[in-house]
Amino acid sequence: MVEYFIENDHKEIRDEVMNTKIDIISGFLGAGKTTFLKKLLNEAYPGESVALLENEFGEVAIDGDLLKDSNFVLKEISNGCICCTLQGNFISAIHELQETHHPQRIVIEPTGLGRLSDIFRACNRAAENCPVVLNAAITVVDGTSALEYLDDAPEFYENQIAQAGAVVVSMTQRVSKKEVAAIEERIRHLNANAPIFTRDWRELDAMEVLVLAETKGCAEDPKPTTTEKNPFRSLAFRVTRPWKERDLKEFFHRMIAGDFGKIYRGKGFFPAGKRMLKVDLVGRRVDVTDFPQKTRGRFVLIGKDMNAKALSSFLHHGKIEQKESPNVP
Repeated sequence: MVEYFIENDHKEIRDEVMNTKIDIISGFLGAGKTTFLKKLLNEAYPGESVALLENEFGEVAIDGDLLKDSNFVLKEISNGCICCTLQGNFISAIHELQETHHPQRIVIEPTGLGRLSDIFRACNRAAENCPVVLNAAITVVDGTSALEYLDDAPEFYENQIAQAGAVVVSMTQRVSKKEVAAIEERIRHLNANAPIFTRDWRELDAMEVLVLAETKGCAEDPKPTTTEKNPFRSLAFRVTRPWKERDLKEFFHRMIAGDFGKIYRGKGFFPAGKRMLKVDLVGRRVDVTDFPQKTRGRFVLIGKDMNAKALSSFLHHGKIEQKESPNVP
């Protein structure tokens, strides 16, 4: 990096080592972090060298497949949360990305169960021995389930909002203006200064969001890290048998009805003949689309009190064994 200083009618030029910026794209389970990340790559980061650090809570990483066509370095950390059980791996990953690829920017997409304040601390620890600097934190909030999640697990979701430099509310076209206003009020109560974006994503300017988030910065929460136990659990399954549409509908109906426990998030890939289907489940909303790339069938779930045996049985055989109890994990 070359900087110019004008002083006393002469110009002084000096070289300065450029720190790699760290941007964090946080958000609730299924809120649309990956979709927003694609907008950032297209609208805010063109021409920059970018490395992405992706954290999946489950044992099987999914989002990496959705980002394969993008032009950046991708590193995935799975089977845990980078703000607690995987913090050492997370710091090492930042060092590796910076030292190996020297990107201008590292973008971190943490699991929806991470606390931003803990991630800030980990990034600042990484910066002690590596030329990186925290730059911006953006939290994506799902307008269709935000209030429910804030009530169910406030320790995680309130922190993501309170520490954000900007908050983007997704899916607003699916809820009423009254509900959007209620979400805005809840967000503003937790974070009085961060800009809140509620307009349709097709009209959202990712560059504007990033610039405003950079202005607010990433101040660490002075309160000590909580010792509250994470109430969520993740389950990962390989999906090998071909599925028919009616079987998938039955599976989703049972999940939404609570036959397998309280499920907040599900995502993965299901083989269906010669096609591969991408499945996204958030609360009571299920989206199924064709996935054009070649990939393995697998499904990751996040929830509470989930019945792993019943889920495994249905995924492998299409039915729940009679002796299984739907409320026993």
